Amino acid sequence: MKAIEYLNQAGDIDKLIAALREQQKQLCDSALSGVRLDSVLGFGAKSDRTANIGIKLATLQESIDDYEKQALELKSEIIDNIMKLKNRVLSTLLMHRYINGKDWYEIGELINYNPDYTRKLLHKAAIKEFERILES
Repeated sequence: MKAIEYLNQAGDIDKLIAALREQQKQLCDSALSGVRLDSVLGFGAKSDRTANIGIKLATLQESIDDYEKQALELKSEIIDNIMKLKNRVLSTLLMHRYINGKDWYEIGELINYNPDYTRKLLHKAAIKEFERILES
């Protein structure tokens, strides 16, 4: 696995968790508003609706909890590897981009470099150094 693919896993799992939370929120909102979900969720009789929504919500919460645990473990591993970089500017860049999900403008301001320079040159150097660490 290449360094960027490895680093992008943190953001990918965050996006998945956000999508599950959105689905959970929509289900709660629909249930509270009285909108019929039978056709959307495949529910049977109206009397089963509340129980089925509760089951669906519980299942979603279990999935969210599982993915949050995976995210924590993955991010911890990625952070450990990022901290092996000797250059603190490069490690800070990777941390803000791949763990904190910041954009290039924000990162540039945080590390006191032009955002374009940060994205084009520093990021390239950081990835190159990070790949060396992963290969060792």
